Amino acid sequence: MKTRRILGASVVVAALLASACSSDDTPAATATTDLVVPTIPDRGNVDGLLQIGYLLPTSGDAANVGPPMISGIEMAIRDINAAGGVNGQPVSLVGGDEGSDASVTGVGADRLLNSDKVDVLIGPASSTTALSVLGRITGAGVLDCSPSSTALALEQFPDDGYYVRTAPSDRLQGVALAEVIAEGGYRTVALMSPDDDYGRGMAEVLVDELRDQGIRVTISYAYDANGTNFSPDVRQALETDPEAIAVIGLPDTGGLILRKLIDLGAGPDRLPTFVPDGLRVSNLYQRVDPSRPESTAGVRGTAIATVPEDSASRFLDEFARFAPDAAMTFAPYAYDCAVVLALASQATLSDDSALIRDEIINVTRGGVT
Repeated sequence: MKTRRILGASVVVAALLASACSSDDTPAATATTDLVVPTIPDRGNVDGLLQIGYLLPTSGDAANVGPPMISGIEMAIRDINAAGGVNGQPVSLVGGDEGSDASVTGVGADRLLNSDKVDVLIGPASSTTALSVLGRITGAGVLDCSPSSTALALEQFPDDGYYVRTAPSDRLQGVALAEVIAEGGYRTVALMSPDDDYGRGMAEVLVDELRDQGIRVTISYAYDANGTNFSPDVRQALETDPEAIAVIGLPDTGGLILRKLIDLGAGPDRLPTFVPDGLRVSNLYQRVDPSRPESTAGVRGTAIATVPEDSASRFLDEFARFAPDAAMTFAPYAYDCAVVLALASQATLSDDSALIRDEIINVTRGGVT
């Protein structure tokens, strides 16, 4: 078994004892300073074989976004192992269900960290669930790469370098969504967002950007992220008589809000409706009105680019062959997480997460993770 090396996080600082005598009859003065630096527990995972874990939703509100990301990771593992693996050994993969609440996410995280003893982790997908378990992931000294958690709250999380992400922050998407709305020439917009870390951060940016565009926000309404009856919420937003409405959220709850807008005669065919990537899913109509696929026609918004505009289509073509029925959103970002983690592991000749963490920036030259 290889000795686990921890850089930076696992430093033991001894107490300093200083004694000084001014004369033979002057008692010694003793000063003691204790500096305790948290240590990373040895989970017994470092064995030279890179094991990547993923914590992504296969149930709950975001169950539709999990499988494409899992396919992206599986495709990356296929490509990595076809090229010889990492440090001459095949990379293994083990997964867990993120679900849609902290309890499910916590169970999945604990199993991956303590039972499966993964070296590095990909996920969670949701910013809210990420914030609920990120402390225990980084506290275990496990490098975590997220392909889709974009909340502003994660920018300031005290992760000691153990958390990176390949998807852009909501700060950028808020700017883009405001520009899309402004292009329509609307003077007033109502905003509805979930009352959670994802919704609050996104709403704050979007409100500021809309105002900078000269657009008046008639209401910025925070709805219950776990609610089921949004009739009063939607009515309150519509009472402000906006020229357009922006709905932030995920398919389950966001779909209910879009359905209520339709029921109240303010569907996207009557009231211009804008959404960010959380609601830009191909099967959104199934959460709005399964009997009417056209119910979401006309909904506009923003979504992160699947690949850079100037890149080749190799990934798009390969992924279409690897997972023919999978949606593309976030899949490339999950693929990138796996590849970057593998490259950093190869560069360190180790599966020690602390060493991999320190090499991440070097293997992603020209970008910031």
